[in-house]
Amino acid sequence: MLSKKLLAIALLVLGPVLAVAAERSVPVEGQADVRVWVFSPRDSGVGPWPLAVMIPAGSGQEYAVKAQFWLGREMTKRGWVVAVPGSPEGLSFVGDSENNISQVIAELQKDQSIRPGKTLLLGVSSGGSSALEVASKNPTSYYGVVAVPGR
Repeated sequence: MLSKKLLAIALLVLGPVLAVAAERSVPVEGQADVRVWVFSPRDSGVGPWPLAVMIPAGSGQEYAVKAQFWLGREMTKRGWVVAVPGSPEGLSFVGDSENNISQVIAELQKDQSIRPGKTLLLGVSSGGSSALEVASKNPTSYYGVVAVPGR
């Protein structure tokens, strides 16, 4: 009985630290599906919540995506759903690939826990460049862009 109480206390204390993202596969027209890791708020009331999309640096492969998880967890504590897409082709989300981000956003906003409308874009290094490029195509669709330099 004591061990169950200790486990319950540990989960309460460590829960936010141990939180993992739900992985989804989002269809993208004319290309391979985009794997997206989604963090949802747990202690921020009832949704729908605003969406923030964090575009990873470099090739957008899984290791670059998972490097963003710490920030995703922090943002959920402030009432945001955070999506971190991985590049299906191992290419950064620039040029023709930047349209994938718009398609990912449209697909995610079909979820009733996500507020439709404006989205916040974030990116580190080349992900920041991608975020700026995506937002420049339709600036009124976004709350803003947070572009952080790499090294």
